Amino acid sequence: EGFNPRPEHISPKVWKEVKTLHQRMGHPPTAALIKYLTRYRATDEAIQAVKALKCRVCAEAVKPPLPKTAAVKRATRFNQRLLVDGFEVKLSDDTNVYLMMCMDEASKLSLAIPTKANRAIGSEEAIKAILVAWFNWAGAPEEIQFDPAKAFVSARFEEFILEHGMKPTPTLAEAHWHNGVVERRIDFWKLAFVKMSQEAQLNQDD
Repeated sequence: EGFNPRPEHISPKVWKEVKTLHQRMGHPPTAALIKYLTRYRATDEAIQAVKALKCRVCAEAVKPPLPKTAAVKRATRFNQRLLVDGFEVKLSDDTNVYLMMCMDEASKLSLAIPTKANRAIGSEEAIKAILVAWFNWAGAPEEIQFDPAKAFVSARFEEFILEHGMKPTPTLAEAHWHNGVVERRIDFWKLAFVKMSQEAQLNQDD
């Protein structure tokens, strides 16, 4: 069922209720769930049950540590600098889905949109995703920041940048942490998606 066996000192009723609450609240961290239960004066047994609970979905979705982001001058107004990056998620049927993350650096507003890419995202798919996710409503940003992935260093992507009068800001291959802001947002998004996908059993037909 995705959880460790019930400890002997926890009643079946409380154990079941805590597991259900954990799932319905979207798999919150242990400390967050304890804080919630404490606020509503839950029993000590319920608190102990939360401390003993080990969830398989949460264990499989542990976020990897990221290197510290180097201090650089940040954007201060909306659409001044758009950060873009492609990433992959796996559905419950092992289907890979490739998405494009667009993030406004100043406001941290982020949008992830699926692409039709079968493997790594190519330039055309990347451009289509960026246009749909961002340009169609926010317009072209003053500056666009990207890592040295193949989709972003092609002649077609350079043409796209020139067409919209944007300033390109590529990050160096040996200094990928410069794009750490959007990478952290992607990791946060993937963490939530993995939990949701496993709970809902999402597949390529969804």
